[in-house]
Amino acid sequence: GNIVIGDNLTMTNNSTGSNGKLWMGYNSSSSIQVSGNTNLTNNGSGSSKMIYVGYYGDIQFDGTLEINNNSDANTSIIYLNDRTGSQNTYNENVILSSSVTNCDGFRFGDNGGTGTLANTKTITVGSGGFISGRLQLENFTQVGNTAQNITLTGTGNFYIFNSSFGGNVDFRAPRINSRDTQYTGTSRLEKTGGSGDDYSAGGNTFTSNTTIVNSGSKSFILGSGTFDSYLANVDLINSGTSSLYFARSGAGHSIAGNLNITNSGTGSSTNYILIGDDSSSTLTIGGNVSMLSNGSGNVLRTYLSNKGSVTVNGNLSIENSGTGTYSVSALAYSSTSALTINGNTNVINHGNATTRNRIFLGDYGNVTFNGTLNIENYAGTADSEVQCNHESSSTNLYNGNITVSSKSTSCDGIFFGADGGTGTLAATKTITIPGTDITNFIG
Repeated sequence: GNIVIGDNLTMTNNSTGSNGKLWMGYNSSSSIQVSGNTNLTNNGSGSSKMIYVGYYGDIQFDGTLEINNNSDANTSIIYLNDRTGSQNTYNENVILSSSVTNCDGFRFGDNGGTGTLANTKTITVGSGGFISGRLQLENFTQVGNTAQNITLTGTGNFYIFNSSFGGNVDFRAPRINSRDTQYTGTSRLEKTGGSGDDYSAGGNTFTSNTTIVNSGSKSFILGSGTFDSYLANVDLINSGTSSLYFARSGAGHSIAGNLNITNSGTGSSTNYILIGDDSSSTLTIGGNVSMLSNGSGNVLRTYLSNKGSVTVNGNLSIENSGTGTYSVSALAYSSTSALTINGNTNVINHGNATTRNRIFLGDYGNVTFNGTLNIENYAGTADSEVQCNHESSSTNLYNGNITVSSKSTSCDGIFFGADGGTGTLAATKTITIPGTDITNFIG
């Protein structure tokens, strides 16, 4: 049936038995309208303590909806607009708390239900925090351009699927996953924790500038299977103790603007940023690309086109300056990889790492340089070379002029084809040392 509640609504699942459930909008023929504010609380332990806020039925919340999930039962999920046909409308702010360890959190839109957040309204974390469980926003639509800022802590897991956000978003969580979602405003997605690796299957569209960050201790993987579309600029930042993968697999990934890559990883393990980590991956970048490796992590590795194919229509700049033990930057690292740079390329290798400072411009894969290529090697440690078309499977094409500099007396230098790779310099083009040999190639 249909129910209209003209004032506030408070419901608490406080059952003391092993199982306890509260239901709202149970059948497809049911609808509820709450004119005032709504406060729901889920408490208790045991086997299952659950609340269904729309189960096949529809609910319209005209006041603030605040839900506190304080249950650590084996199953302690709060479902909203659950099951096909359930359509919830949130006409005021939504406030959620998951305040105890082992709580299962909240799921919007499970099994085909839909939810709509009204213009100017927000979904936020309440005073109890969100320290455990999943926040699932599936089939969720935000109307208007109000900014959404959501931060989960502890072991919280933010899962975003088939949703749409009209405003700027800043989403940060120990675990985070986004697929088949439209982001209209600027976006920041950040993985902050270490309870597991996170694979995002792709299918997302980012209309405005986007920042992807891994500050956690497990891998953050974007575009794993289906292509993502970025219609503006993208910043990739790996600042934690693990790795960041981008455009991992599948054809058709694209960035309309610039791509800025910063590997500032820390810790004693290996910190990767890998672009295109499967032979099926293709990525087209409309603007310029900047690769900066400047972290203090023990082993720092930043690879553009690790196994797939990448096209850069603008310029490319590489600066390898990690301060750990190894700092390695690479283009076309694996034998299945290919990279085309239609603009100019500028490469700088510093000697800040203690043992190895290396750059590979085509390690096992192929690179086509359609603009000029400038290489400057300042590193003076052991293993401090810049390698071009390195291994026997690597074939590089140099369609612009090349300039090379080796600025340290203990530098290992710049190598072309050292382990059997081949390189071709186009007709009318030159490879030169700028200035004089005495000042610009002393390694």
